[in-house]
Amino acid sequence: MFRKLTSSLSILSIATVGLVVANPAAAGVTSAVVTAPDSSYYGNVFALNNSKAVLVYDEYNDTTASLKSALLSVDGTLDHVEAIATETRDAHFNARNSVGGTSTPDGGLMLAYSMYDQDSSTVYITATSDGEEWSTPIQVTPEITISDPFMCMMMHDCGYTDPLLSVDKNGLMALSYYVSSGSGTLKQYFMTSIGGNSWSAPTVVTSTASFFGDTRTLTPLPTGGMLATWTEYSNATPVTKYSVLTGGAVNFWSRPKTVSVREVQNIENAVIQTDPTHMTLFFGTNGDGTTSVTMQSYDLVSKTWSNGTNIITASNGYFYNGFKVHANANFVTSVAVGINTNAVTEGKAYFATLKNSVPDPQSVISVNTVNQGMGLDGVYTNADGSAYVLISGKSDDIARVLHVVGGAAVETTPLTGLTAPSWEAKSAISSGGTFFSVVNRGSQSPQAITHVTATLPVATGTPSITGTATTGKTLTARIPTFGGISGAGVAQVQWYSCTTKTTGVQTSVPAGCVAIAKATAAKYKVTTKVKKKYLGFAVKSTNFAGTTLLFAGVQSKAK
Repeated sequence: MFRKLTSSLSILSIATVGLVVANPAAAGVTSAVVTAPDSSYYGNVFALNNSKAVLVYDEYNDTTASLKSALLSVDGTLDHVEAIATETRDAHFNARNSVGGTSTPDGGLMLAYSMYDQDSSTVYITATSDGEEWSTPIQVTPEITISDPFMCMMMHDCGYTDPLLSVDKNGLMALSYYVSSGSGTLKQYFMTSIGGNSWSAPTVVTSTASFFGDTRTLTPLPTGGMLATWTEYSNATPVTKYSVLTGGAVNFWSRPKTVSVREVQNIENAVIQTDPTHMTLFFGTNGDGTTSVTMQSYDLVSKTWSNGTNIITASNGYFYNGFKVHANANFVTSVAVGINTNAVTEGKAYFATLKNSVPDPQSVISVNTVNQGMGLDGVYTNADGSAYVLISGKSDDIARVLHVVGGAAVETTPLTGLTAPSWEAKSAISSGGTFFSVVNRGSQSPQAITHVTATLPVATGTPSITGTATTGKTLTARIPTFGGISGAGVAQVQWYSCTTKTTGVQTSVPAGCVAIAKATAAKYKVTTKVKKKYLGFAVKSTNFAGTTLLFAGVQSKAK
């Protein structure tokens, strides 16, 4: 079911924080495998919120071709199947390579997808706030003619392809895509929008005879705007370039400049903020019998790049669908790669940790997986600096989750039930640490599976205060117990004096409240220092996923 675009794209308000609720699945528990309809082909997945994701897939029958979606819950169930777009049977979608998505500030999802038929190709934009209803798709590119329909059908790389979408904190949207003639020459274009209803004219960024789609990035800057990077080839030499979109102008990109020139094949790039003033580019290279991961940081103040620093090196290997980075709120950054070694029979997962852009050599580990065609599909960094890494293979029916902590990786419960060959996995990870994954199996229908790694502590009971707020009297905090599927530590208590009264239970410390020194026990004896103040206490508990905090206050001023 469709709605007007303004209902899901233009309303880019910051979501409010609600009360913590229990997650219906358990930590380290994997859902049952769900197979998409028999008529489906490729699949992709995008996290919607902490408890659900959107599975996007192609579906074909004798008369029509469709791009469809379904809600994927943490328990692995699929529901709310919707047709995003439906065309005649000679049309083709490619959810694996030609659908790009990004989260919006209101907690929804925006998609860009390309469609091509026997002689033309076009890019569309649509959005959803809940995964159940989609906005009416908007055509954002002119229709172009395809010169070789057969190769387009076989290779899925002609016309418009590989769209990337991103939204900055101010609601500025950026779209990047390739245009291919089918002859090996690719042109990269940028488009921008505010609100999503109207898009700028395309800007040609570069043209080259050889590209790897995974070397492009499009990342929001913390102050607004975008940083784009890509790799193009000059006489078979990989050259990585970048351009910056300022937050105050639509489609005003800086002139492309060179980040680095390399002598070996560039496989994948990723960009993430690694400290308050730096964006860091991670890139993987294959060549001369060595596979490596290198980092270069972009200084947001000086607008210059650092020299390259190698953080992972493997001999006699090559990447196979495996290059992921993730940073938590404290700028602890996890870098994980899947590398095949020993021809095609053995794979290893490599992992490294950074803190505030500084790599920790002691954190680099490798884990043997003996999994032909091993791919690494996601990494999630916990609040304590440990991480979860999801890997899958081509030759077996098992995926694995590694919990990396203290310089070692422990394999959690294997994700079983996949039907080999698990050709390629696409994963999205929620902010709560749930892996939503879809496995593409060649000509077979894709399979979906979820794995919950961590959820916030859940409170049993409601915090409250007994006693009279009178000098010399004692107030007693009623402290709820914390638990949940990921466990919780001992509850921590802090008393506050506040300038305003609070009603009900709050999920953060209200403005105007100041912590009372050494008042960290369940009982607090009222002193003259807090006369004419409203008193209250906060209780919090922390686990891998983060912290749950609840605040309760006294309804009258201290006497």
